[in-house]
Amino acid sequence: MLLVHDQERTLLRSGHGTDLTAAFPELVAAAAELPNDVVLDGEVIIWADGRLAFEYRTRRLSRRPAAAARLAEQHPAHFVFSVKSYMLKDYGSPRLFELRKQSGHSRYGTVLGAP
Repeated sequence: MLLVHDQERTLLRSGHGTDLTAAFPELVAAAAELPNDVVLDGEVIIWADGRLAFEYRTRRLSRRPAAAARLAEQHPAHFVFSVKSYMLKDYGSPRLFELRKQSGHSRYGTVLGAP
C-alpha cells in the first residue's frame, strides 16, 4: 500500500493502484500529522484479539465511508511503513516511479485531480 500525503490531501493506494482512502479514515486523519510531500510504502494492519486480523481489514475494502468509519472505531487500522520519498527525494526504491505514477504523485508534485 502506498500513502501519499501533501498539503492538499492524503491518498491510500493499493499495489494495483486502487484508491483505498475512504476505507481507512483513521489513517487519513493520522497522516495529517505528517510533513507535506511524503510518500510511504507499507501495509495496513489491524490487530485484534492478540493477532493480525486480516478479515477486519478485508471487510473495510467494500464498505461505504460511513460504514468504514464505524468499523474504524471498533478495530482501528495501523500503517506499518518504510519511507520511500520525503520532499520528493527518493529513498532507494527502483519501483518508486511506478508507485508514484499509480498514486498520481510525480517527481514534480501531485498530478491527480480531485478524487
